[in-house]
Order: sequence, then structure tokens, then C-alpha cells
Amino acid sequence: DLLFVEAVVLAASPAVGRTLKTLRLQELFGVQVLGINRHGAPAAQKLSSIRLRSGDILLLQGHESSIRALASGGYFN
Repeated sequence: DLLFVEAVVLAASPAVGRTLKTLRLQELFGVQVLGINRHGAPAAQKLSSIRLRSGDILLLQGHESSIRALASGGYFN
């Protein structure tokens, strides 16, 4: 079963300053990012090209085990 969760990019996350394209979350974890919200506003550009910042909120879709693996890696809370 697929889950939809919101995740916050942590200040110490290895994702900070990187794009979704370079993180390869779908390939490595099987998790797809469906949206990014920054300071209360949805992203207005192509998701894969946005450099993530601490505090960004991501809407993720994936299996529970994949999302747990991603969270345990310190990427998101």
C-alpha cells in the first residue's frame, strides 16, 4: 500500500542545497516527491530543479518501509 506523507527538510539534512534530481529519491528509496511547499507557498518551478532548504515541506508518496528508510537516513522529519 502506498502512503502519502508530509516531511520537513531538517537543517542537518544531506538534502539541503541539493536538487531532487541529484538526490534520486525515487531510484534509491522508491519515494516520489509530489510537491514542495516553502514558506506557505507551493513551488512554482519544476520540482526536480529546486534546491532544497531547511524547513521545506515535501509531499511524499511511497511504501511505508521506503519512507521509514528515507527518514532514518536523516533526510526529513
